[in-house]
Amino acid sequence: MSVFKRKFAFLKMAAVLLPALALITGCNPKPKDLDERGAYAYGVQFGRNMKRQEVQLDPRFLAKGVVDGYTDNLVMTDQEIQDALADMSDERRKIQREKADVNLKIADDFIEKNKTAEDVQETASGLQYKIIEPGSGPSPNENSIAVVNYKVKLIDGTEVESTEKRGRPAELPLRAIPKGLAEGLQLLKKDGKAVFWIHPKIGYGDRQRIRMPPNSLLIYDVELVDVKSAPPAKRAQAPGAKRPQPRTRN
Repeated sequence: MSVFKRKFAFLKMAAVLLPALALITGCNPKPKDLDERGAYAYGVQFGRNMKRQEVQLDPRFLAKGVVDGYTDNLVMTDQEIQDALADMSDERRKIQREKADVNLKIADDFIEKNKTAEDVQETASGLQYKIIEPGSGPSPNENSIAVVNYKVKLIDGTEVESTEKRGRPAELPLRAIPKGLAEGLQLLKKDGKAVFWIHPKIGYGDRQRIRMPPNSLLIYDVELVDVKSAPPAKRAQAPGAKRPQPRTRN
């Protein structure tokens, strides 16, 4: 597709989109040709990403910003635009901090109450776990790769992730996963099953992740399918060292 055709298609789309959003007519046309379907797909991806990040944007001015940026017909100066982006970033960080504080208190209260639940045990790090099936055979160590089926939920029951939806077990290098999960997996033997309650201090902390608010307490239903050895780490070459040259035949 030529640059001219792409620009024409974009402006055609914008000419329809902006008045439609501004007037909120309720019209819901379905994209037809490749230009329209591609533009719609990009818009859906952007909208879903903003929703996952919980970014609140006025769709009318978002659409106007897209059109004005493309046509270089701006109603704000570059400095005003940079200031607006910085202010939004500051506001978002403030909201995330407040949410993280609330979630940390919820996690603390839950862990304290869960201590008294039947068959729940707690390690020195604060990991709480309940063995469903002990399993038999080897247990992973910190250098292992654990092959697991798991389902991860938040306290309210919201499912974060599941290997069942992937259709296959996950291979987790214990050195590359949260401390609490790595510790819990080392308590299991092959074919063992357990539930882990992982406080954010030994989980993902105050990091915002997809479907996982900051300072979330995570509940893992885990089955240890297999234990693999991690491949040996490559030896680092000393600075300035020369690579051995292959021998040549005379």
